[in-house]
Amino acid sequence: MLSLADPAPFLTPRTRTEAVYHSRRPQQVALDDFPSHPCHLVIHVLRTGSRREIVTAIFSDAPSFLRIFRTPEVRFKTTSFQALRQAVISFWGEFGFEILPIKGADDVTKCQNKLLKLQERWLGDETGGATQEGSDPLSLRLEQALTVELVEEDNDNVSPAEQFVIDPARKYITYADPIDLLRLHYSHSVVTLNPQGGEKQECRAFVCALRQQGKVRLYAALYLLRDQRSLIYLPKRPPTNMETFLARYETALKFMDVCGFVMDELRLSRDPRERSNLLKNVVILKHQRPEVNV
Repeated sequence: MLSLADPAPFLTPRTRTEAVYHSRRPQQVALDDFPSHPCHLVIHVLRTGSRREIVTAIFSDAPSFLRIFRTPEVRFKTTSFQALRQAVISFWGEFGFEILPIKGADDVTKCQNKLLKLQERWLGDETGGATQEGSDPLSLRLEQALTVELVEEDNDNVSPAEQFVIDPARKYITYADPIDLLRLHYSHSVVTLNPQGGEKQECRAFVCALRQQGKVRLYAALYLLRDQRSLIYLPKRPPTNMETFLARYETALKFMDVCGFVMDELRLSRDPRERSNLLKNVVILKHQRPEVNV
């Protein structure tokens, strides 16, 4: 259970820190019945033996304020721990916190020492900065948000194909500049399928990522050889950051693998002319120069 009131220490001599995140700057937030004030946020991913949990601390020194939120992995054992971690980070991001990872060993050690002091402060307080489990409104809000987020994530894991939907209005994937194509996988051979419940025919498969209007887009596609047309698939849940983008891209490759395709990555030349000539042979792509307003 998500808890603000677990009296057991979360840092012990056996605890190892797997990852640390922190707010880039204090954020003005109002929590519980405490008035709005600038708060710091740190998120620690901890492992003690085989037990993992995410500990979030929100605190300020003037005025003195501390809240501890503990998210044990066992509470969400039906989903991946990576998804749980991302859901926690996304939840606190909605409060306006700009959350960044801490990578340097010295900086991680400093954060561990800070968390140890926060734990002493938390355990030494009469209330521990906590309320009765289940009665804290923010704890319940976090519980609900994670449950909804991770149920969707679990449903996604049922089948890679169910994570993508056809865009019926799209006949091909457009790019304004060859350099906008970031990554592309294609099938070595053809596979006979009956896409959309139609007659069986030979198909080729593609997965690509490209920059469109300042955003990175992910596509999966089937090219129907007999009909000489493309079916363009979009992810039901578009990636929101690099971590989810990489996960969605891998899912798209699994989607094609389930269909029987053997995928290989196209080597993209850095030379603009070579890359342009290369992309002309990719049947699902179309070069569409942006309109110039005169």
